[in-house]
Amino acid sequence: MNTIHYSFDTLLLYVTIAFVAAFFIYLSKTGHKYIKRTSKNFPLLLFFLLLTVFASIRMVSFGGLGGKDSYTYELIFKYSFSGSSRFINYDILFGYFNKLIRTFTDNVYIYRTICYAIIVYGYVAFIKYVCPENVSALPFITLMIPYLKSFNTMRTSIAISVFLIGLTLLYRKKDLKAAVLILSTMFIHRISVIFVIFLLFYYIVGKRLNRKNTYKIIISSVVLTAICIGCAFFLRDYILVAEILDSHDMYYLNRSKSGTFSNIIMLIPTFLLIVVWFMKANSIIGNRDDKMRFLEILIAFDCIIVPVAAVFGIWRANEYLYLPRLSLWGVIVFSIAQKFARNSRSLIYLLFFIGFSTWLVYRILREWEPNGLMPYIVA
Repeated sequence: MNTIHYSFDTLLLYVTIAFVAAFFIYLSKTGHKYIKRTSKNFPLLLFFLLLTVFASIRMVSFGGLGGKDSYTYELIFKYSFSGSSRFINYDILFGYFNKLIRTFTDNVYIYRTICYAIIVYGYVAFIKYVCPENVSALPFITLMIPYLKSFNTMRTSIAISVFLIGLTLLYRKKDLKAAVLILSTMFIHRISVIFVIFLLFYYIVGKRLNRKNTYKIIISSVVLTAICIGCAFFLRDYILVAEILDSHDMYYLNRSKSGTFSNIIMLIPTFLLIVVWFMKANSIIGNRDDKMRFLEILIAFDCIIVPVAAVFGIWRANEYLYLPRLSLWGVIVFSIAQKFARNSRSLIYLLFFIGFSTWLVYRILREWEPNGLMPYIVA
């Protein structure tokens, strides 16, 4: 019987897949300019096929192998028309999604392929339409972190990708379709309600930020963050005293008060990004095209909402706008490298490669056991 245990071979495999996926992003955003007969879309197609197939063919079994919650999701799918399910009353869109696929097949591999096609397509759509062109692909090495987490909490990852597709449509001025998709995410996973607020932020605050320079956006974000964190602490304590949520949500809310270290770890990348973003604002100001302005609005909202989510113990909230953060990191890394002479840039990129790779390995080693990520076995 296969059980969860540490596997160096699996770690090496995950890191290799991360490098290959980042290379495909490089070919799509920059590399196609230097390699003859390489289009922007073909590398993204390879990226889509790689990550979709890699997730779909893994072994999932009772006991957490292949992702702690994956086996449960497959049981929910197989018996979606029989027995009771929490998706009748909560997160009903995910319940209907399961029933729709179950109408045609009971094959869990087909089900998994459809789910991961949606998840990876969210990545592809955002990278293709919103991620700026002058960007380094090195930060995207760490895209493997939320992707691997999807092995455990697949439903949340579907909600995140639908949200990303909605953002892509919003950038492309397809506001009604974007609003429908973004609103639908809270019926896939109810924690998405905190990110549905982005629609209000975009139309009320974001449009004004769009006309400001980078420094003003950063300062406004920090001020709003401080105000929102204060409000979040007050609201959390009130909910805990009043006990107005169900026992499942109250458990996570109570845990947020004691999970200080985990919350700090969750916020470190966001705070670091704010600091570097501020330091490199001059470089970004000179390159504020439509993509960059929209990306800055996303990051401004992310800087505000992630600390608030940490107060409420919503530990996966930092993944909703993870891809926009990587895109900004890519812009920053690219702008830093351009400040150096051409013969020195290889060393700069090597240092960033080591940094992002180290962060990836650290996160995998820290999270493989609670998420059931090792060993990876082909079914």
